Amino acid sequence: FQQAGNPRGSPPHTVTHEDALDQAPSAPPSTDPQSKHPPAPRLPTHRVTEQAVATMADTFAALSVATTNSHDDAAIAELPLPVGMVLGENQRPAFEATDSAALNFFFSVVPDVEGDELLRLLEAAWNEDAPTALRLIFQTGNVREGGKMDRDNFHRCLLWLWEHKPETVLLNLRAIPTHTCLKDLLSLLTFAMHSQASGDPALALEGALAGKRKAKEHKAAIRSKAVKRQRRVARRDRRLSLKEAFAATLNQPLSALLLSDEPAAVEGETATPSEGDAATPNAPKEGGDSTHPKGEGGTALPKFSKVRWVSPAVKFEWDAFVRARDEDLAKTAKAQRKARQAGLDADGPAAEVRKRQGGDALQRLFDGVVTVFVEGLLEELETLRVNPAGLGGLYGKWAPSVGGAHDKATRIVDAIAARVLVGERADATWGGLTEEEANAARRVAYTRLVLSPLRAAALVPEHFIGKGEWGGVDYDRMPSRCRLLFGERVFAKHDKERYRAFLHVAQVAALAKKEPGEKVKSVKVGALLPHEVTERGWKAWLKVSRLGGGAEAGPPGWGHDEEDEEEEEDESEEGKQERQYLLRLDRGLFTLQHIDTTLAYLIAEAIPAIEGRIKTLLHQSDVSIAEVVTVMEEFQTNIGDDKDGTSDPLKMKEVAGDLILFLKDYAAQPEQ
Repeated sequence: FQQAGNPRGSPPHTVTHEDALDQAPSAPPSTDPQSKHPPAPRLPTHRVTEQAVATMADTFAALSVATTNSHDDAAIAELPLPVGMVLGENQRPAFEATDSAALNFFFSVVPDVEGDELLRLLEAAWNEDAPTALRLIFQTGNVREGGKMDRDNFHRCLLWLWEHKPETVLLNLRAIPTHTCLKDLLSLLTFAMHSQASGDPALALEGALAGKRKAKEHKAAIRSKAVKRQRRVARRDRRLSLKEAFAATLNQPLSALLLSDEPAAVEGETATPSEGDAATPNAPKEGGDSTHPKGEGGTALPKFSKVRWVSPAVKFEWDAFVRARDEDLAKTAKAQRKARQAGLDADGPAAEVRKRQGGDALQRLFDGVVTVFVEGLLEELETLRVNPAGLGGLYGKWAPSVGGAHDKATRIVDAIAARVLVGERADATWGGLTEEEANAARRVAYTRLVLSPLRAAALVPEHFIGKGEWGGVDYDRMPSRCRLLFGERVFAKHDKERYRAFLHVAQVAALAKKEPGEKVKSVKVGALLPHEVTERGWKAWLKVSRLGGGAEAGPPGWGHDEEDEEEEEDESEEGKQERQYLLRLDRGLFTLQHIDTTLAYLIAEAIPAIEGRIKTLLHQSDVSIAEVVTVMEEFQTNIGDDKDGTSDPLKMKEVAGDLILFLKDYAAQPEQ
């Protein structure tokens, strides 16, 4: 890392540029964003002062009474604690702070730390030892080795560094993608530009973080039963208002346009199911409840059938009315976006940067980020020309897209395209155009000649998703966060067979013995945090668990995925149970059944060593023999009857029954 400062001869307390280089790791940071082994930040050595030794001696003396019984919390709580010590969460004495600001920063900067506290810790660490603080900043965001992978706090630290030490940021621009991601360069530029007075507060760092918190809170709130009920009521009212507006265009009452059994025409009656064109809640099955759950005030909400118009002509008019309304809404939204973007382009930070001189810090930051992407794109284009198999594709993947969030906020695409589309890639006609027309032409060519070929050759998933070419997605090259966010929700939905087949191959490869250097298909997990993997595993357990349970059984916020909530309201109980069982089979219950059947076989062999090992495994997993029996009983029930002798040639239904009886007897024996 490099820290900007005064030249040689500056006061001793100032850490100069050269001093920072002298204190840097022996292997300098790689400028290659694809490097898998960036230098790990070195933490400071904790200095034990004489005062600290005296304090520790006093502490141990004061706590000597409690050492006779380490479990006597009351005795410890009554002890007079020395100055500088507190009782921790486990009611044991601990030092309130250390004498190292860097150490305080390292242990206190966690994802839920308050912004003001983070900046206080950072400033103290910087004042104590600037090079070490700089390493800790990058360690906070590092996603490869030894880092916290805390992107939000990393952005906060970078922005503080930009506001107080801009030269240090400019000297370390290339270290950012080495430790984190190329996208963070674009984010830093966006936050730096919109922290100006002319910027959009919603695009500044705190505005973006506030938006993320609001979205997360909204997502959690809409899953409650009360809010879902309110949304159903609001949706019903909106649909009714839309129908009434349509009827007004025909100068007729709505009741005259709907069939007599339509709920909108006959309030409170239950309509019979029928074919229609609008997605309204369906009527109940025969013998089912005729109302929704109770609305506000305890009143029952009528079930709606699909819209049934009195004639095909009215239906045709309704379709045209809805299409025209959607087009008007789309035009209005587009006009609002264009007006907002025009305001940013004319008076926003992008226009301000273009007017500034080259020596301005913000202008240099803009040019520095542009240079990183230009050099990377040109190198990848050359690699694509001479050796397509050796293409990494990270610059093509993360380079800003035309009309993307970073381009709208900074207009960086214009600057990148002007420097990449030169020579053979340039069009001779651009010279005769105005600056605005030339920028528009280059933006089109930038997508067609630069981004699209690189992303296609690098098998970037987004390139194929946008065109619906699911067969082109290479799941073996898929990044870990892409799979975490969109694996089940997108790829398993649109490309189920290929996606499931890849997971099966990767699962087998993970369990098989591999030769040194052998490449096998695998699920990438490098950028995932432990709690993200644990949460996904907990959700999977809830879906396949034979013990039942729901979102409330896990930690707060670990609810079911959104797609699990999109169930048909008119589904019969029998159909719902069958669908849920098939879903559980698809997500692991089938494997669980076969594992438990195998365990039953092994126990029945009565081999003491194997039997003891199985008991240990079950005990460690807090699973009893009775739970294994429960799984096998469900397995036996769903095998089905083999009346013709072809559907169950191995007689597994009978075998499972025998194993179940054996396990029940085995569980009833003493010490089982």
